[in-house]
Amino acid sequence: MEELLLAAPQSEDMREAFKGIFRIEHNYDLEAADIADGMLWGKQYDAKLSTSDCLAIAEYMYNKSEYISAAKWYRVALSHHIQFDDDIFRNIYGSQREDIRKNYIISRLKAGKADDVQLYLKELSHDPKTQLENTAKPTPSISQLGCRGLYPPRTNLSCRYNFTNTPYSRLAPLKMEIVNENPFIVLYHDILYEHEINSLTNQSITTDGWTDDAEPELEVERICKVSTVQDRKIGRRVEQMSGLNVDLDNYMQLSNYGLGGHFRNHFDYVDLKGHSIIVPLMAKYHGDRFATVLFYLSNVELGGATIFPRLNLTIWPQRGAALLWYNLDNSVEPEKLSEHAVCPVIVGSRWVLAEFIVQYKQTFKRPCYK
Repeated sequence: MEELLLAAPQSEDMREAFKGIFRIEHNYDLEAADIADGMLWGKQYDAKLSTSDCLAIAEYMYNKSEYISAAKWYRVALSHHIQFDDDIFRNIYGSQREDIRKNYIISRLKAGKADDVQLYLKELSHDPKTQLENTAKPTPSISQLGCRGLYPPRTNLSCRYNFTNTPYSRLAPLKMEIVNENPFIVLYHDILYEHEINSLTNQSITTDGWTDDAEPELEVERICKVSTVQDRKIGRRVEQMSGLNVDLDNYMQLSNYGLGGHFRNHFDYVDLKGHSIIVPLMAKYHGDRFATVLFYLSNVELGGATIFPRLNLTIWPQRGAALLWYNLDNSVEPEKLSEHAVCPVIVGSRWVLAEFIVQYKQTFKRPCYK
């Protein structure tokens, strides 16, 4: 029994699941009624949420002061609530139904006006998929547009075989797709073998990206599980893709994003001029993160894109592909356009492997233009 209890979801798991649902709902503009019915981003799934599930989510939203969202979830819970004809069952469950109605009205009042209470009472009889009165959808941010795949389509880009970076590339050219020209960002296809992907994804991930012992309620920048791996063969492939010098003994970062897993807008460079005291070893021996190579180890059924909001660029995960971009410009200054983020995962699991190519090893490979 103790083993079963240890394997069962804990309160922390529930809290993180609620956070994930909140991120999915707001980033992708999904309605509570659709999520509860298994309709996710236009795709119907068999799984549906129960009244208890909807109530738990509603209470989380209420405690988070997201009153409009809480009201939607309370109304969905009410629509899923079963009405019993038997007096015994009605005595047991009837009070819960009234509690849901009361909590719905309180949520609407918190976000609206007391004068509209009659309107809120009428809404309880409406289909939960109808829009709440006197509420407007918020204007999506640039990042949310990217996560929804709504950036303008790109033209005049190209695909080709790259056989010029290293002598080995002449024997085994790489499939290269140019996804942005300035700054230069490329996507290499079929860069990893299946056995390499399986070996990496079968590894145990031990570090939780969301844990924070000092402030357990803190919403951190990245929600995923992280570990480190060494693989000299993959390091050699990074050299072939980039044409840069790579430390083959360096540890690469293996990450797994589950339900609602994401990484907020950030830069991979550290900007040593402003933080040399914080990272003295990096400043002394390695320099800043010159470039990043991100290997995609899985497809993601829904969500999980990599976006560059300043470039209006969205990259969807493709198993076996690798994305390469530069974090420093030709003057070895921070490249502000390299800002990127990971969109929340809706369905599936996002596995990635990141290699950071350091600055000082490129002195003769990629001299600066100052």
